[in-house]
Amino acid sequence: MKFFFLIFLIKSALSLAPTENFTYNKTLIAPDLFTVFWKHDSVEVTFEIHFKNSKWAMFGIAGTNFSDVVIAWLNDDRTGHFSDQRLMPNNDLILDSEHNWMLVDAFQKDETKIFKFKRFINLSCKSNSHEDLNIGTGLIKIVFSTGRNSDPVKILNRNQLDLELLSDTNGPYTCPVPAANQVLNSKPSENYANIFQLIPGVYNLYWNYTDSEITFEVHCKTSGWVGFGFSPNGGMDKSDVVVGWISGGKTNFTDRHIQGRSVIVDQKQDWHLLKSYESDGISVFKFKRSIKLCDAEDSIIDKGTPNVIFAFGEQDPLPGQDISYHQSNRGSTKINLITSSKVNVQDDEPDSEVLDITIQNLVLPKQDTYYYCKGFRVPKNLTQKRHIYKYEFIFPEINYQRMHHSLLYECEPGYDGEKPKYEDGECYTNSIKGSLCQVISLGWAVGGENVFYFPKDAGYPMGGDTDYSYLVLELHYDNPNLDIGFIEKASLRFHLTKKLRQKELGVLTLGTDPSLYGIAIPPKMDRLSIKNYCFNDCLNQVCKINFKKS
Repeated sequence: MKFFFLIFLIKSALSLAPTENFTYNKTLIAPDLFTVFWKHDSVEVTFEIHFKNSKWAMFGIAGTNFSDVVIAWLNDDRTGHFSDQRLMPNNDLILDSEHNWMLVDAFQKDETKIFKFKRFINLSCKSNSHEDLNIGTGLIKIVFSTGRNSDPVKILNRNQLDLELLSDTNGPYTCPVPAANQVLNSKPSENYANIFQLIPGVYNLYWNYTDSEITFEVHCKTSGWVGFGFSPNGGMDKSDVVVGWISGGKTNFTDRHIQGRSVIVDQKQDWHLLKSYESDGISVFKFKRSIKLCDAEDSIIDKGTPNVIFAFGEQDPLPGQDISYHQSNRGSTKINLITSSKVNVQDDEPDSEVLDITIQNLVLPKQDTYYYCKGFRVPKNLTQKRHIYKYEFIFPEINYQRMHHSLLYECEPGYDGEKPKYEDGECYTNSIKGSLCQVISLGWAVGGENVFYFPKDAGYPMGGDTDYSYLVLELHYDNPNLDIGFIEKASLRFHLTKKLRQKELGVLTLGTDPSLYGIAIPPKMDRLSIKNYCFNDCLNQVCKINFKKS
């Protein structure tokens, strides 16, 4: 009995429980080297795969012309890869143009890597793609594999197994009934140059502004209270808000600030109500305030993208009481309220070439913010210098709300990413980026234009005798809810021309060392000036112009 009990303990130690209760499971590679768990309803299947002693795993549905598979792996730094691909009869892998296997979770515990994902049973529920297969009833062939090389392009050790994924008791298998789009049937009281749907069909924001003040109008589908304001970080605490409701024909409207969970009425009321009414279950409030205020309880509205927060309640507060908890009727977003410039749209050059540098199928760890850097070599076929006259940042909708900013760095002349070898991953623990790739050349941030044109007489050099041959693209991924991070695809697209422009753009970076000794602000200082000095000889070498001595 002792002998068999010991065997049972060892067997249990090798297994790792799934993240939830699954209806079915199957060990694909024994002993517990590759296991799949799954469950389904009439619409979709949720899978969870556990694998160990391997760098990557492949799992999917076998077909006649190709197999519909996912490729997944995790790195030591908790970043990873998850992609929807086709496995061809010649064992080649071809990346699908769109994701139909949707990542839910990914992490490693001890030696076991865990990926949880789902997909529709009938692919027509999501798209008309011919790159994926439906999940059939009865026994179907499952294809799977594992490997230890870092990035598989061929699968030479594929395995197949007959498996019944769907239970007849859950049929017939259908597509989800799409939810009816909500419509907010109300019109603003005047013509507004700006509109933003905070919650489509439920909560609209309209606004106009001058140099000194800004006018807002909010329309919300509720007969209860409505809240709107600004946050320093996207959360409720320390926010500057207004709260309003209409009860018995009387409007209650107050300028407030939030401390923790307390919504406190300001001593000085700086948001001024212009109009309010309630009709057909829609509450409307029109109000204005100065853009800059000298009130510690209110925020300054400046150019850029402030964090806008909003919430509403289903009912008015009871007489003598304050607003109730908003439950899930809330949100935050970044909005460019005050536009600083207009896009100077230009026609494409006749000989325009397009070059994309792309980060895709990237798994990021569950942390609130992550700076990911990926290196790219300038293509060797650009033997003749080009000028970049336009660039654009392209983010799919699934990722756009999570992108905070992106920067492109040039590396030192002569560095091509090989000696020492550049490793993609977290930006600010990367010693190569920190020492060899520090020149910021292009950038984008939330609220900025995704398409940028250089002046018509200027271009940014690439290729030929340009002094850089390696670039690093940085993405700042914002993840306040600590969900699994996933970048389906993010691209920086260059538009280049061989017709060199009159002026060639470069980068000059000036500043102070961001250390305790570079910027040290003593306590209780009302104003502090920090001076920086650069020797004339140094500047002359870079700019070839004379500077007055400091």
